[in-house]
Amino acid sequence: MAELSSNPFLQKLQTTPHQDRIKPIKKDGVGGKKDQLMADRDAYMALLLTQLKNQNPQSPADTNQMTQNIVAISQAEQAITTNEHLEKLVTMQEHAHKSSIVSYIGKEVEYDNSKQSLEFGQASFTYELPKDAETLKVNIVDAKGHLIRSLGSDRNMRAKGVHQFDWDGKDNNGRMQKEGVYQIQIDAATENGTPIAANTAVRAKVEGVIEDYAGNFELVLNNRNKIGINRLSGIFAAPEMKKDERAGQVDLSKLMESMNNFNINE
Repeated sequence: MAELSSNPFLQKLQTTPHQDRIKPIKKDGVGGKKDQLMADRDAYMALLLTQLKNQNPQSPADTNQMTQNIVAISQAEQAITTNEHLEKLVTMQEHAHKSSIVSYIGKEVEYDNSKQSLEFGQASFTYELPKDAETLKVNIVDAKGHLIRSLGSDRNMRAKGVHQFDWDGKDNNGRMQKEGVYQIQIDAATENGTPIAANTAVRAKVEGVIEDYAGNFELVLNNRNKIGINRLSGIFAAPEMKKDERAGQVDLSKLMESMNNFNINE
């Protein structure tokens, strides 16, 4: 019986049956690939030692090919290690991105409200008129610019200020449109026909953040809308609390303090 080597790695190779060295590793991800590579390396080294031990002295094995195989295994191990580091970096970036998204909560954001998603037969748009309009027409177009719906307006819709327009998702023939992104176009003019530019930029406060199945984030706003980060045109600090709101908080804190001090046995 051959003597065992003093090297622990070689001892393992000499004492482990060949069929146990080449068992496939059933593990997903980079960790599984690394474990499989280590198992394949051990099996190759065991076969290499057996070949060297039993080779014909007059026709020795090609050491150049052996060296190339060992170098290839080492390069594969380095590549897997690099992938492990990359996975860790990606995970860290994802956590940092989520933390930055959460920081939007409580702040005011500005975005273009002319484009909205039609969901469950409903889409809400907001526009602002700098002054009263004599005529105003609301046009809804799809993502390709095709006119879907054209509606007139009443006096309230033509007044100076901010207005919300709710669309029922139907075209001019009363047919329900498929869900997707649609755009509002405001055609307003004065009594003498001078065009009035309607502003569709809206400011709203961020109340929460949601993530869809694809990993995309949307901001939940206090005006019942949800928007993606790419639609933002500005980010502003949270507005200062009004005096009556601060007074309300003080009164509430006093009420809670008195309730905590209340003794039912008195």
